[in-house]
Amino acid sequence: MDRMTPQKRKAIGLGFLGILLIVLGIKYMLQSAPVNQQSIELNGEPVLLFFNIDEPCECMQNLVESADTQIDRWPDEDRSGISVYRINFEEQPELGSKYKVFRVPSLLLVGGQDLIIHRQDYPSSEEGPLKLGEFELHIRELIALGKE
Repeated sequence: MDRMTPQKRKAIGLGFLGILLIVLGIKYMLQSAPVNQQSIELNGEPVLLFFNIDEPCECMQNLVESADTQIDRWPDEDRSGISVYRINFEEQPELGSKYKVFRVPSLLLVGGQDLIIHRQDYPSSEEGPLKLGEFELHIRELIALGKE
């Protein structure tokens, strides 16, 4: 029976240690990598902030996906060209704190001075999770005020 020499055992041990260090290094790099955070430029213009999450629990899956679909299908002309910023609530909690968002999906119409004009952070069952018609009404009112 071949016995392993001390040098072979040491080489195998160092090989395993090397692999472990590589795996830990990759894990550290992934955890410390900067999150792709979206900057929000108001520039005196109103924006829509849509807070949602990418991987909801099973009980919220339909709600989150329905809200995403509503935003995807919301025609640009119905929101008068106002930009929609999608914000992953889990990746950018500081934005959630700034705008006092505590649940998803949430939609906010924010004026140029960071003033929240209208918000919805509770689901609606009538027309889907988001009441886009209410936002369209507030957008029209905001535009009418700007023309005066």
